[in-house]
Amino acid sequence: MTVPADEERDGNANTRLLRYDISNAKDVKLTGHWIVQPFVDYLDIKQLKGFGIHNDGTLDDGLISAKWESLVLAPALDEKSTNDYIFITIADNDYITVDGHSLGERYSDPYGRNVDTQIMAFRLTLPNVDAKKLKKFLDI
Repeated sequence: MTVPADEERDGNANTRLLRYDISNAKDVKLTGHWIVQPFVDYLDIKQLKGFGIHNDGTLDDGLISAKWESLVLAPALDEKSTNDYIFITIADNDYITVDGHSLGERYSDPYGRNVDTQIMAFRLTLPNVDAKKLKKFLDI
């Protein structure tokens, strides 16, 4: 089994994502790394405003979630833009609702409001990503 395990930063604010083979827990091996540059800003105020989302602390339905738990990177499958990918990220609502149902019982979360699941999707051009190497790295 191979999994992403660690990250470390170098002096240029780059992040190295390290991938380890942990098939034998007693013999963990580094199998590769990537240098990652920041490329998606979840808190771009101008872009958020265009979708009715904000990060100013006002407690309403447009407040951006504080924790994003899922990340997906998939090829855009665009023959004209072969280096384009769709980056999807999801923040679930942790079952926070005033009208919930669980195990046949009704409940109301003490937070006192409904919280929507939020999903963001970005189309990215990653010119230095070799799709064949990426598939091999991900074992797909």
